Amino acid sequence: MTTLKEIINYIVLLCDVGAGARILYCFLQIHSNPDEEKSYLKKIRNVVIFLILANSALALKELITRYF
Repeated sequence: MTTLKEIINYIVLLCDVGAGARILYCFLQIHSNPDEEKSYLKKIRNVVIFLILANSALALKELITRYF
């Protein structure tokens, strides 16, 4: 069971790092091509929403498993 929890934690960490890299990439694209700023800001907003949902789902799962 501890191995499964470690795998889940690594996957969540991978999601966070990947989202951070995606946000950094979008900021660099905005800097190099200001004409498409609106498009990249929308992509950044979607990544932030994904991060919130993914981390909230994990927190909710942990809360439920510890309660029962």
